Amino acid sequence: MTTKPDFQKGVRAIISGTAQWAQLTPKSGPNKMANKYQCDLMIDDVSLKLLESIGAYKFIQIKGMDGNPKYEVPAVRIKANNPPNVFDTHKATFDDYINNGSVLKTNCIVKAYEYNGKKGLSVWVNDVIVLNLAERGEGGGTPSDFFEGVKPAEPTFDAVQPNTSTSDDDGFPF
Repeated sequence: MTTKPDFQKGVRAIISGTAQWAQLTPKSGPNKMANKYQCDLMIDDVSLKLLESIGAYKFIQIKGMDGNPKYEVPAVRIKANNPPNVFDTHKATFDDYINNGSVLKTNCIVKAYEYNGKKGLSVWVNDVIVLNLAERGEGGGTPSDFFEGVKPAEPTFDAVQPNTSTSDDDGFPF
């Protein structure tokens, strides 16, 4: 007989996937809008099956303002009020930026919440292992080969000259 998960107490889940917008270390700091350490995690198939098996995925899938999935792949937002324990594969503390495209294994608690009359589930992260740190630009940002083959050229526009006039006319049409 299978027992129903108790999300009020919290359900432990080991979730792995590819990071986007990770702000999980003291160096990155918390997300400025949410004031939480967080990461959008594009979860792997094993993690998706686990979250579906406990009946949580449909409640924690990241959705856009229109209510549809935000990403084309299964994704959840993991978060913490304080920086989680982050390690490299040698069990050493990791305190650097986690670039987009990095692969993470996370120890999380899926927990129920009720706030301002709304109910739902959140994924709280306690521990993170950086399995593969992507180079800056691999999963986002400017790729290192972006400027390959580009030769500097003369500007094709006239440079704006500073206004040295002392009159009140600043040149704006208002």
